[in-house]
Amino acid sequence: MVGAALAAAMLMQPVPVDLLGFGEEDFRFQTIERQKGEKDWPFVADKGQLGCFMALGKKAVIFIPEGRDDLNRAFFLDVNLFDMAVQNIGMQNVLAPYKTPEELITRIAPFVAQGQMLCDQKDSPVIVPGAEL
Repeated sequence: MVGAALAAAMLMQPVPVDLLGFGEEDFRFQTIERQKGEKDWPFVADKGQLGCFMALGKKAVIFIPEGRDDLNRAFFLDVNLFDMAVQNIGMQNVLAPYKTPEELITRIAPFVAQGQMLCDQKDSPVIVPGAEL
């Protein structure tokens, strides 16, 4: 029981990116922004960075709201809501309110797909403002 409590406490603390063996060159980013009249924007922030990096052989997608430049506080996006919940323990005020899990998945799925495509880029892409996901 004590081990489980200790593990939970450790999960709630951000782990510095450099301790995980990642450097800035391992990440690919794209600026994303809520378009005028967009109804299904999944985030509280109207702008931020969508990113991708390889973790345990899988493409990991993150969102960093504008004004938060710290990779250690990135919000992980995943269509598996259990995985997303575990990865984001203690994170608040990142996702816009939603009524059902299905609604959340519908809102974030395009961003997960777009983020995963970033991992296939050699360098961070230059994105034309107003480009659709």
